[in-house]
Amino acid sequence: MLSTTQKQWLALWLIPKLGPVKILKLVSQFGSINAVLTASRQQLEPLPFITAETKNAILEALSSPLLAKEEELIEKEQVTLICFDDDNYPALLKNIASPPVVLYQKGNSINLAEYLTLAFIGARKASYIAKTTCRETIIKLARIHSKTVIVSGLAYGIDSIAHQAALEAKLPTIAVLGNGLCFVYPEQHTNLARQIIEQGGAVISEFPMLQSPIPSNFPLRNRIISGISQGVVVVEAGEKSGSRITSNFALEQGKEVFAFPGAPNSHFTRGSNRLIQKGNAKLVLDPEDILEEYTFLQTQMQTPATATAATKETLLPIEKDILSMLEATPTQIDTIVANLNKPYQEIMQALTVLELKGYIQALAGQNYTLTHL
Repeated sequence: MLSTTQKQWLALWLIPKLGPVKILKLVSQFGSINAVLTASRQQLEPLPFITAETKNAILEALSSPLLAKEEELIEKEQVTLICFDDDNYPALLKNIASPPVVLYQKGNSINLAEYLTLAFIGARKASYIAKTTCRETIIKLARIHSKTVIVSGLAYGIDSIAHQAALEAKLPTIAVLGNGLCFVYPEQHTNLARQIIEQGGAVISEFPMLQSPIPSNFPLRNRIISGISQGVVVVEAGEKSGSRITSNFALEQGKEVFAFPGAPNSHFTRGSNRLIQKGNAKLVLDPEDILEEYTFLQTQMQTPATATAATKETLLPIEKDILSMLEATPTQIDTIVANLNKPYQEIMQALTVLELKGYIQALAGQNYTLTHL
């Protein structure tokens, strides 16, 4: 059964279009999560960053049927809810630009402060060489430094290989999902998720229990993968890939990024090669290349405010185009789509990433504006 405080965090999280940034702003402004949920309409009314609809939802949040249903599913599926102010909330995750206010977890709570946490990411359609390299690196890593946690996203390709290699090497592993924990996506990895839990690892998500794995969820998931990790290892990635998004999040979070080099004429490795070429990733040939940065990761971890890598140079071209378009005035989504001549889903993904990084803010009526950091 959820505690009163957990129920309060969950009640806010389930309000549509509120999101972690605005929730934490509310908590900061009112002083506590309890103060937000017990605020009067008169106290909420002057707030300019939430709509009238959202204010009404806050007033009714604790009596929402959606909250009651979510509590029921959490108990039925034996899920643990980790809230932003809990002692076991991952410390590294609090330092990112848009930390999740709740984490749903199946499995075991791992004291990440005692481990080196490394995310292994890469292509879903990974080459045989990349899969072999990923597996061998993790197994060797376990022999050299057994206090390592492997983090990935349970997807096809490198993600699943990383989890399997961690299980083989007896390392704890954490799978971060882009959907709710009532099911596993992809379904073919249900047994892998079960093995992760049975061997002391965890499956986590910030999404409500029944949330389906829609495309816009995955950039959100990727920021958690990098956020709980001290370093991100790109095994194999194309020029436009989810791995590029995750590595960009890691750079902006002040994390170390590593990449294995690939053939210069292969489109499968162009993204990872580009990271190395631009000096955004350290070239890796063996696990020692990763572990020699371990002292730096433990003692000199940068926060987003001090990370020198957190510049617009890490943005994708489409993200830079959107920022240029928003410089003059708030812009409606239809205008952005019409001017960019890019697929709608690609534009929505870029907008999500920019909002998470703190560059833009979503306004009412599907308008977007710069945040003027």
